[in-house]
Amino acid sequence: VEHPFNHLQMGPIPIDNELFIKGIPENTTIKINDLKGELLFIKHTTNQTTKIDLSRFDSGAYLIVFETDKGKIVKKIIKN
Repeated sequence: VEHPFNHLQMGPIPIDNELFIKGIPENTTIKINDLKGELLFIKHTTNQTTKIDLSRFDSGAYLIVFETDKGKIVKKIIKN
């Protein structure tokens, strides 16, 4: 069985203002947390591509969570 997040791609890393994401499975919830676990952003998408404006985020590391009914994956992102 193919993992639902096999085609997930993000860029640019590090992020200046916008994070572009493609290969998103259908009906995915995207969350961004700081490293303390505080939820800073949430978006539900049915599209395979999206962009997230991070221009108001402070520089540093964040965790981005992609969650579907088939599972979830957590990745670290860096904001300039």
